[in-house]
Amino acid sequence: MNSRLSIDAIKELASTTGIDLNIKTSTNDGIFGIKCWFKEFSLREGPVFILRAEGLYRHSLEIQFGMLARPIINQINRASIAQIQRSTDFLKLIEKHEFSIEHSLLDTESLSELALGCSAFKATKLKVSDHLSEHSFCESFEKIVKPAIYAVAELIGYEEFEPNAEILDGEMEGALTLKLVKQRERSRRNRYLCLEYQGAICGICGFDPKIVYGEAGGIIEIHHKQPVSLLNVEKVFDPKKDLIPLCPSCHRAVHTKRPIPWTPEELRQKLELKNGN
Repeated sequence: MNSRLSIDAIKELASTTGIDLNIKTSTNDGIFGIKCWFKEFSLREGPVFILRAEGLYRHSLEIQFGMLARPIINQINRASIAQIQRSTDFLKLIEKHEFSIEHSLLDTESLSELALGCSAFKATKLKVSDHLSEHSFCESFEKIVKPAIYAVAELIGYEEFEPNAEILDGEMEGALTLKLVKQRERSRRNRYLCLEYQGAICGICGFDPKIVYGEAGGIIEIHHKQPVSLLNVEKVFDPKKDLIPLCPSCHRAVHTKRPIPWTPEELRQKLELKNGN
């Protein structure tokens, strides 16, 4: 496997996380792997995510904390119930993709007693087809490394860098509302969790862009069911329930009603009436 090609492909995938990461290849006892960590922390501070090809057709992910990682571990041990729940949702995705978790990041007692520099998490998948190829490494990064990074980011309260956001037609006004829109609908972690649990299919009309457009079909948008204009304070919410994937047409349609948009149920009823269902 050409490690240069592999690391470039992984870097491209990592750029979609909304988290600044350092990435490099690693070889230990002839085993090829990819190592990544938050740019804000050194390798000695951790956490470090190591994806390896091991044995016969096997991929594994380890999360390690460096010798200077005690402040990060203490931060994780102070995580709120909401942070732990969101982190759990991400870690469940790893098992959903057929990786077996040998020991969990969320075992706070073990974390407290962790010998720095040792593994705090490990997950393994057997029978990985063509496990040394660039394609298989990219697939495992998407299915296991990305949710693991998001799980840790939730626990330590990491704020992702925000994509450029625009307010359309003046319908969203006020600093709080803009902040909520960015965090709730445009957060890459929220988008990832919403699509992983609900699927990249419009929750109103059922349109599946990837069936029609193939690789160009990544156009599903994320909509918050409760109008952000009605929120005066921050609220703990669940991307699996409070957000809904919509095609661009339905997303624009729900916002044609102002100041409170149509609900997905209302717009779905209009479609059913129009189609005679």
